Amino acid sequence: MTTFLEIGLKRLAGPVTPITYMRTADYEEPYTDYEGIGRLVFLQPLQLQPWYSGISSIYVALASRLPSLETIAFVPGNLPLTKAAQLSNDVVNRHEWREVLGGKEYDEIKTDSIERLKQLNQELENSEKQGLLLRNALQSPQRSIRLQALDTMQQLGLTENDLCTAWHHIAPERRIFISNALTK
Repeated sequence: MTTFLEIGLKRLAGPVTPITYMRTADYEEPYTDYEGIGRLVFLQPLQLQPWYSGISSIYVALASRLPSLETIAFVPGNLPLTKAAQLSNDVVNRHEWREVLGGKEYDEIKTDSIERLKQLNQELENSEKQGLLLRNALQSPQRSIRLQALDTMQQLGLTENDLCTAWHHIAPERRIFISNALTK
């Protein structure tokens, strides 16, 4: 999201992912986004030539497809997606989207989001470094190493989710606990 907000994207999916996954505003995420990092809205989604995935409210498109950059906009984390869907009905580009969301006020929200995302990304980078050895041991093909990792995790009060869940899906208080446990 930071990359999108600062310089834009050249690809929507990961570098080796063949498909871009999209969802409608009706989709209920199976996790909590504690940081409210926001979402992207495709103001002209048919440019991606999506097809129904077979799962309610989920669509997919070839990852090689990228819509016009003017038709991808930022939805602030504090704006419910159902409300964003209503607001975006007649909007065709990100400049119109900006105006619908208050112009200068929207710019300030984006600036604040970038700063919060940078802080979150730094925390994530630190946690990745702190947890790397333990995470690698947990995912080792050698059973004895995995068992030792599980034992160490139990002693530290950590779970597999603590080491493998997206950082912004972990409650802030738990992230502090994890960071402290990994620096012991």
